[in-house]
Amino acid sequence: MNRYLFFIAMFVGSHLLGSSFILEIQYQEAANVKKVHKSREMFIGQNDSRMDKTLFVLKLNNLIKTSLITYHQNREKGREHSINLHNSLSDLVSKAASTGSDIDEAILTVKKLADNMAETHYIPLYDCSVCESVAYMKLAPLASGLNITAGGVQDYAHFKKQVLDGQVPQVDAFIEEGFISSFNLTLPNEDCTDLICLNPAYAQDAGKLYIQVGMNSSVTAQTFKRPPVNLAFVLDISGSMSAMDNTERTRLEWAKEAIVQSIAKMNEEDLISLVLFDNTSRVLLKPIHVTDKEKILSLLRSVQPGGSTNLDAGLRDGYLLASQAYREGYQNRVILLSDAGLNTGITDQTTILKLVSDHAADDIGLTAIGIGENFHHDFIHKITMSKGGNAIFVHTGQDMMKFFHNFDFLVTPIAYNLKISAELTGLDAKLVKAHGVPMLKDEPLKELINVRSLFFSESSGGAIVLEYDLASR
Repeated sequence: MNRYLFFIAMFVGSHLLGSSFILEIQYQEAANVKKVHKSREMFIGQNDSRMDKTLFVLKLNNLIKTSLITYHQNREKGREHSINLHNSLSDLVSKAASTGSDIDEAILTVKKLADNMAETHYIPLYDCSVCESVAYMKLAPLASGLNITAGGVQDYAHFKKQVLDGQVPQVDAFIEEGFISSFNLTLPNEDCTDLICLNPAYAQDAGKLYIQVGMNSSVTAQTFKRPPVNLAFVLDISGSMSAMDNTERTRLEWAKEAIVQSIAKMNEEDLISLVLFDNTSRVLLKPIHVTDKEKILSLLRSVQPGGSTNLDAGLRDGYLLASQAYREGYQNRVILLSDAGLNTGITDQTTILKLVSDHAADDIGLTAIGIGENFHHDFIHKITMSKGGNAIFVHTGQDMMKFFHNFDFLVTPIAYNLKISAELTGLDAKLVKAHGVPMLKDEPLKELINVRSLFFSESSGGAIVLEYDLASR
């Protein structure tokens, strides 16, 4: 087994600390059973400016989370929380070295969150209306190849929708890897010639050491060709899917549109099946090749909302159809479209989690598409933690276009079980956090970081960042 060996020379005050950073990685390519190990040696003498944006995102992530916790501990002091959040955000933005359109959008979302806390239109202490025209941080140049992102939740669109609708979301609605995945934090390797290339960077800030495991690929949007797919769509038609949630369409109409967009991206080699569930589950379409799209769409148009939500029954039928139509060389996958409310049939999350993980072990992945303001994000987060799992939220035309544009990438994992083993020698440091890695709420942090799935992304890449406390050992 080879090792990634990085030698880091860090300045602490006026003193030079010489130390070595050993990073050992391995992963399995999704297209075959090949396990990959590679090696590279880098020398780093000072903070890498390419990490400026990453550090800003991590600080913004922490600010949102701590502000939500503080607010929900004492909501009566809403205006005080609002002022504190505005002031903290103003301070963070003033110290930023750079920004971009994705950062601007996040800043404006946090401003709206602060306004919601006060339930008034509080005038902020700064104006970010010209963020895009200000030369804040140096953005890393665009990679020639596709970006790579971890599985799990792929965006923070659900959290953002709640904020824009005037709410202060619960703490659990803010999922860190989804937030980080929404930004282009790629550290491009222009010499990349492999499926996955690593180009790490390091930065020291406020007693912390951050190691970003930058990943990109030699595969481009032009050279990428997804394998044929066997997709079993599992569509929630329960009564709650008739809600409109301050949009021009019902949840069911948004979900049906996601399937319509998916069919538009499929071809005659692909297989499709469709399950409907409310209080019971029924098969609307058994697995067939996508040769007559209009016939499939006509079936979909007739679907109307029904009763309660037996998600377990729907998933079981979906996995059964995906298993029956399983093809070697295909991407075999269930796509769940639901607001994920569990109120009929088996509602025990542990049982459903086992159902998902058992089929993941048989190479049938799960993509969950969350619909609706009351979307049960915590449950979807858990069930997409298995091998080959990912999730997005769609509830606006903009969300739908993003889904349509990224469809081929969302249904095609490129690697499984990326294991990152890191060790700092000659340095007093302790690993305290792995950012951008899908983890369960109470999952313990381990020295061996396990990223269950990797996917391509054209518009964002997120980041995997190891945070060390330099004063803990």
